[in-house]
Amino acid sequence: MVRFSYLILFLLLTFFNSFENNASLVIRMIDTRFTKHGPTLKHFKVIKDNKIFFELNDNFATKRVQKINKIDTGTYTFTYSTYFKNDVSIKVHLNEFRKYYIDTIQKDFQPIIDKLKDNESYQIIIRHDDCVAAMIDTLKIEKENGNYTAAFRLVKKKLGLKEIKIIQQFELELNHMPNGGAWTTTDTYYISYKDTLEEVFDGKNKWHGYGHLKKQLFNIDW
Repeated sequence: MVRFSYLILFLLLTFFNSFENNASLVIRMIDTRFTKHGPTLKHFKVIKDNKIFFELNDNFATKRVQKINKIDTGTYTFTYSTYFKNDVSIKVHLNEFRKYYIDTIQKDFQPIIDKLKDNESYQIIIRHDDCVAAMIDTLKIEKENGNYTAAFRLVKKKLGLKEIKIIQQFELELNHMPNGGAWTTTDTYYISYKDTLEEVFDGKNKWHGYGHLKKQLFNIDW
């Protein structure tokens, strides 16, 4: 599945010593948008048998790769705080020497695109402010005869499953966006659907969600 702006933990279980019954665990944080910017993890812990097996309290962005030696296979709990204002606790059973993937944001939200009925639409509006000027863009998403379309500026295109998943992920992350901050460069998101208008303020301008959305859907750079 193609993921938009999605961080994962890359768990690589490899042999530590072929003559001993243990392994090493390499924990790697990846931003799948291939950008230097992106959300981070904090208060990262690995727990086994109700005891802290490994702990990393500082920002995971500064130490994106960690290695734990001499661990056994079994069930481990990974807990951490994400940029998307939620605390996550996930159990993983490490029973084979292979790669394991953990999503760093939990899917506990229904995107508006999933709620659309035929002849309904909604708008994603972005206002970007910096010390020089302000920019406003609008993306309109519509459903008609079971098909989805996205209109941006003078371009309108039919959405396939890949593009729908990209928008779903965008909405999921936007729903978990920490609302606030006061940097000189800011992004304000407005979601207009039926009689509701939701506002999310990214005052730290770290997510860059709308720019990646345009790039993924229309191949337009920010």
